[in-house]
Amino acid sequence: MEQLKQGGSLNEYQEEFDALICEVKSSEQQKLSCYMAWLKPEMAVGVKLFGSRTLLEATKLAKFQFHQILREFWENLICSSIKD
Repeated sequence: MEQLKQGGSLNEYQEEFDALICEVKSSEQQKLSCYMAWLKPEMAVGVKLFGSRTLLEATKLAKFQFHQILREFWENLICSSIKD
């Protein structure tokens, strides 16, 4: 389980994490710590800012953070293409 890191998409990471976490007996806090430690840094920052106390909160915030990053990417892309 220590080898899991978010390498691909958030959905892929979530599926792998869920599959692995079901096999391991651990507390909610341990699950949350692992989830946060293995997220990509740009995803984890936004989740940490809101101070998730449960795994469910963290997964919801990670999805929110993903959509924020995606929106900012598209806004920047559109703005830069308008300037050109």
